[in-house]
Amino acid sequence: MRLFKLPSYSVFDYKPRVYNQELERRREILREIRSEQGKDIDIELRDKEYKPGMYLKGGIHSRITRKTTKTNMSMIRILIAIVTLFLIGYIILVADLSKLISFFMK
Repeated sequence: MRLFKLPSYSVFDYKPRVYNQELERRREILREIRSEQGKDIDIELRDKEYKPGMYLKGGIHSRITRKTTKTNMSMIRILIAIVTLFLIGYIILVADLSKLISFFMK
């Protein structure tokens, strides 16, 4: 746990979608064969096709969690700073520092 946190870079999980003509041709042939056999399209193929919004699921929740974690950490840092300042003030105002001052005056 650090007193001051250095900012980190934002990292994005970007996966580009590239059109693969060979893969599309294979899928089309498989669909034709399945339809000729009277079977429905394979469930595996249906699940792998892109559906709008499928990569956004849970994105807002993770941002909210990150924000609350940052807020909690900043409050802890502020609390530690205030407690430290009160302790230093208490030592200066209440404690007998005459021995310490005479040691530094020598």
